[in-house]
Amino acid sequence: AQARVKDVMRNGWLQRECHAYVTRDGQAGTVSLERLIQLYATVRQRRTVAEWIVDNCIDVERFDVRRFIVFGVLHGMLRRVHCFPVLCASVESAKKEPSRKGSNSGSGSGDEEPLKLEPRVVAMLDGTHHLDEICVAENKDAAVMRGLLDSYGGIEYVHL
Repeated sequence: AQARVKDVMRNGWLQRECHAYVTRDGQAGTVSLERLIQLYATVRQRRTVAEWIVDNCIDVERFDVRRFIVFGVLHGMLRRVHCFPVLCASVESAKKEPSRKGSNSGSGSGDEEPLKLEPRVVAMLDGTHHLDEICVAENKDAAVMRGLLDSYGGIEYVHL
């Protein structure tokens, strides 16, 4: 990805395309080409876009972050990283003896039901399905799904 950022620095046409694409209408003078290159260089894995915006003092009224990310991915300057949840225990033992870490009741009475995941979800925890895919299949957002998986226990996350 760094090599592609260097290519953009050398390609005037691509610089202008990037600049026109990521700045909001009528705001062309708000972000210099040098600043765009610097911003691409500051994108890191395991940091949310919201954290990146705050860390880099991005003015979202004049700068379209979504288009910035899309342009970077399309031109090879950024790479989409997927999170793959993997159940470390065997699927059969996980179905028979789910972790007692999570609770639906929250009463703390000691007779809490163990958290259960649908068999179709457990089947997707084999490392071949990324978290986004599981979220769509279960109609849940990533934070909720990750919370459920973490409560279930025995889940490791692989980022590729």
